[in-house]
Amino acid sequence: MSVSIIRALAAVLVAVAIIGLTAWLIGFSIVAAAIALRVGVPGAVVELARLVLPIVVVVLFTVLAIRFAIRALRAKATLSDDLARGGKLLLATAWAAWGWLVVELLYRQFWLGGATLFGTLTASLVWSAALVAMCFAIDRMLPWSRAPRGVQYVGLGVVIAVALATALSAWSHRHVVPRVALLPIVIVGLGLLVSGVRRVEDGPRGRMLVELGLASALLCAPIWSLFT
Repeated sequence: MSVSIIRALAAVLVAVAIIGLTAWLIGFSIVAAAIALRVGVPGAVVELARLVLPIVVVVLFTVLAIRFAIRALRAKATLSDDLARGGKLLLATAWAAWGWLVVELLYRQFWLGGATLFGTLTASLVWSAALVAMCFAIDRMLPWSRAPRGVQYVGLGVVIAVALATALSAWSHRHVVPRVALLPIVIVGLGLLVSGVRRVEDGPRGRMLVELGLASALLCAPIWSLFT
């Protein structure tokens, strides 16, 4: 069996596995949300809208995988070659996944409450700060300059979404949690501040402004809590 056939089969198997996993995880939930919407349960439209986005992402990813399988058979394309070509489908898939992340963060912040993911507000703030640091580190390590046009800012977009959600949670709960719970927020905020200051000379200017803005947002709640 040739390498091209193996790549094509692997792409198809991954697509099928993703579809099966999605159906298993949210199949019942989306049916329940649709029934709740039909009978007029308050908030059902929010639950249904939240469950539609992952389905959109999975459909786009499936089409992307099938396209790669066809190219692997016809042109013996590799995964890196296919990703380097970019295209509207890859762009739509990447930013649809980013939109899903944003909706999920807003859903848990405003609809379920800040403590639903990690059990307590203190644990949620600590883990959220760690998640911001991890997303920022990954964004710095990955060679986004080599990514196709339009996808180069997905990593930075993830950092912005997670950092702003964390900053909003810290601001909303600054008088509820102990001050020690805000210490990880301070550490991550100072890290972004240092990175932004270094970019004043090294650039790029756009990322400098973003990092300084995120640092200000993260440090706002801890600093304000010291004076109130």
